[in-house]
Amino acid sequence: VVSTQSTGSSGINAEYGKQWYQRRVRGLLFGNFYQLQQLYSCNMVGLLIALAALTCNCIAVPVDLKTDLLKSVCKDELKAGGLTELFARNVAHRLHSISLEDVQKYFNADVGEDNNIPTVSKDLGSEERVLSHAPRTEYDNSFTTDALKYLDLILRNMDKGHYSITNFSVLEKIAHVLHMNEMWNRARTHYQTLLLQPPTPEMCLCATNSDLNGITQELNLLALKIKYPGITSGDYEKLKEQAKLGYDIDYTYGKLDTPQLPRL
Repeated sequence: VVSTQSTGSSGINAEYGKQWYQRRVRGLLFGNFYQLQQLYSCNMVGLLIALAALTCNCIAVPVDLKTDLLKSVCKDELKAGGLTELFARNVAHRLHSISLEDVQKYFNADVGEDNNIPTVSKDLGSEERVLSHAPRTEYDNSFTTDALKYLDLILRNMDKGHYSITNFSVLEKIAHVLHMNEMWNRARTHYQTLLLQPPTPEMCLCATNSDLNGITQELNLLALKIKYPGITSGDYEKLKEQAKLGYDIDYTYGKLDTPQLPRL
């Protein structure tokens, strides 16, 4: 909390300091530095010094407070844009098994390996549950249809005990790959609509920052459910030897035939 004094002004109390910091966070987040400066008189020397210090990340504010304030700003921004509290969960569902080839096919052919599109690792034995970039899957391009590429991918890995989704049979893994492609194909229509009529820069910033909008948290939760069925409900020991699912497929989930334009 800022408690400095300036010419013609008294010390800033804790509550005012908190409100000021929240405004400053929003200003830093969205680049409105000039507008923020206009909120304060130019003779408030102490406050401006503190402002400069905060810009340089030198002010003594707890990291968790900064993060909470940033998350709050993004939550409000996404809500104002028409997104619900299910945003992070829905996006995590569509990202959890996406590959670089899938991104290139359905959304942008120019996306490279350093794509900043998080996803769950298909290697269940890996310590890294959530990957920072959607990896290349290495489909067998000797096949000319997507259906056989997906089938080949599953069959190539069918004997691996730590691949894809725990307790899923080969048939269920095939169904899951096809299910996800259905989801991406439907999402492509909405993506193309957003390209024609994009949302505000502020909303884009919050929608693409997976740490602030909750997507990273949801992906980690999904990774746990996929690797340890029942662990989030306390039934892991009971379910780990049974062919029951910790991760479910809902084939009607997310159907929307007519894309809706984002609010501006």
